[in-house]
Amino acid sequence: MDSSSRSLRFVLLAITVANTALASIFLFQPDVLSRLYEGALIDNMHAYLGTGYGALLFVLAIGALLAFAHPIKYSGIVLLIIVAQFILFTGDVVHLARSRMSVMTLVPEMLYFLITAILLIRYYPTEVKEKPKKEKVDPITPEKLEEPLLDDASEKLPS
Repeated sequence: MDSSSRSLRFVLLAITVANTALASIFLFQPDVLSRLYEGALIDNMHAYLGTGYGALLFVLAIGALLAFAHPIKYSGIVLLIIVAQFILFTGDVVHLARSRMSVMTLVPEMLYFLITAILLIRYYPTEVKEKPKKEKVDPITPEKLEEPLLDDASEKLPS
């Protein structure tokens, strides 16, 4: 295992742990979620949306764990996680631009999504494939043209 694969595995394991922790908060602990996001009261609609967000984070954690096991084989999952991290970062930027939440509340989440996406891009699994070597073919010489193709096969045939 080379150092790039080791670094990628470390990043994927960190994403697995962080996404699982955040998913459990969104899914099972709405009171902690309320305190994290400026003490806002969570009504039924926000609880529903938080459950969907938690489920998304949990699925991303499962994907990161699967990619952790075989980073080269599941490089498509790594690519999917990169895209998801950038989309979640973009959603936070849009939310911040609308001035719906304070900067200090969203910046840690934004940094997490951005840094993990950059690290995944940096250590994205690339497999160097060697080109198949072509067999050398002996050139046809005049001597080879005079040689029979079959070795006295006509003598062994019954008449």
